[in-house]
Amino acid sequence: MQSYHNPPYPGSLVKAALPRGRTVVLAPTARLALGGILLLALALRLWGLNFGLPYIIQPDEPSVQNRALHMWYAGDPNPHYFVYPSLYYDLQALLALVVGHVAGLFQPDIAAHPTLHLPLFYLAGRSLTVALSMLTILAVYLTGRMLSLRIGLIAALFLAVSPQHIQQSHYITVDAPTALFTALAALFALHMLRDGARWSDVALAGAAAGLAAGTKYNAAVALVMPLGAALLVDRPWAWRLRTCAVAACVCALTFLLTTPYALLDPAPFLNSLQVVSHHYATGHPGAEGNDNAIWYLQYLASDGMLLPVTALALAGIIVALVRFRRLGLVLLAFSLAYYALLSSTYVRFDRNLLPLLPFVALFAAMAADSLIPRLVAALRNRGAASLLVLGVSTIPPIYVAGRADFAITHPFSEQVAVAWADAHLPAGASLAIENWEGRAFELSPRHYRITELSSLAAQAYGWYLARGIRYVAADSYTDGAYLRAPRLYPLQVARYRELYRRARRLWCVTGDPLLRPGPDMCLYEVRP
Repeated sequence: MQSYHNPPYPGSLVKAALPRGRTVVLAPTARLALGGILLLALALRLWGLNFGLPYIIQPDEPSVQNRALHMWYAGDPNPHYFVYPSLYYDLQALLALVVGHVAGLFQPDIAAHPTLHLPLFYLAGRSLTVALSMLTILAVYLTGRMLSLRIGLIAALFLAVSPQHIQQSHYITVDAPTALFTALAALFALHMLRDGARWSDVALAGAAAGLAAGTKYNAAVALVMPLGAALLVDRPWAWRLRTCAVAACVCALTFLLTTPYALLDPAPFLNSLQVVSHHYATGHPGAEGNDNAIWYLQYLASDGMLLPVTALALAGIIVALVRFRRLGLVLLAFSLAYYALLSSTYVRFDRNLLPLLPFVALFAAMAADSLIPRLVAALRNRGAASLLVLGVSTIPPIYVAGRADFAITHPFSEQVAVAWADAHLPAGASLAIENWEGRAFELSPRHYRITELSSLAAQAYGWYLARGIRYVAADSYTDGAYLRAPRLYPLQVARYRELYRRARRLWCVTGDPLLRPGPDMCLYEVRP
């Protein structure tokens, strides 16, 4: 059987050949190293986990959490909403059940009125995302360890400090959990190749792909890994095709078990699929482009994993194919297929990269592990070579992630805007807000009469006057998506300009990436 362990370091670099007095940095045991990586990862993901509360700042969290709370409180297992599959709703609803009953022992009104205690449920829900993210790092380590122990540890380290993975681990959203199941599909698919595709590995790989699809539809691409492993294993072709069929059936069955109302309530399910497909094909203001293949790569290099790890990952693709062959092919099959899917749509969201991040970490680790022995020859010190490669690759992400965690411990610009309004606007004033960023006003004790709009440019200026709306809250995240693309949105741009020309600006707060995260928020008084 082929050995997938790393080749030894050059024989000429034995200890006796090193100059006298030169110290050799000894790596700690693998268990200690993995423990340190996991502790670092946990600290970066727990820091600032209560950000924004009691305000809900992240716009995608209520899509999951509010629905999960309703499922628990109403005793209805049907989410009646299928823009995402059901698995993560179910997990959050189960967690809400446990948290509600345990907390209800100490404060009985929690179980009776859960919406009055949203911070508790949001903090618990975010903690579940953190737990699944930590399991993802462990799954990446186990996958990389099948190639070599060093690759497993380095890959776990790269994912542990990924700024994007850390950021998304703070949210009650489906993206970070999806990465866990794509990583597990890779782990079991490599087990299929290594062990001759035992039926247990086939079933586990298919089930992991089904769990990925049951968390986010586009992650169904993970099925290519057990299929690829089945086709590459040294067995007769009839056996390989039968194995592919088994893996596909297990995947489909797992998806239906985790999203059962795809069959039990097909009308809203099919309608949601149509809505998602239409949305990605037609546009989302501020998240559109025909250059997605380059855009996603640029995002990885600038924000997702940062340039050193991204560059290593691109080099690692060659290492995977040359050094690990069939194992590398399986990992690359998913990576290319999933990236092609992301690149094929008109709408792009950076969070869609999450299922790919474990593979970026694995490819980068392969390249780093191949680079270190070459630096040993130049530095004549294995520890120094390792520290150089790993330091250059991990210090920038740790710095960026740390800044982001530090930032979210401060009040967001939306919270500052609500505080100013509470001090200067009359109670019960009629206020129009746009998109998501103005929703913080709904928690104000001043009880504003709020009109929610997707954009303030959704209506002409006269509409506000006719409705008796006296104030509007504008944010740079929403208006910027239109004002930066006047050719795509001429009507909206014209309406924004009229609004800003005719209304009286009362106050603005500027978002600051470090000390006051969020958009620029401005309050205007609507005048005839």
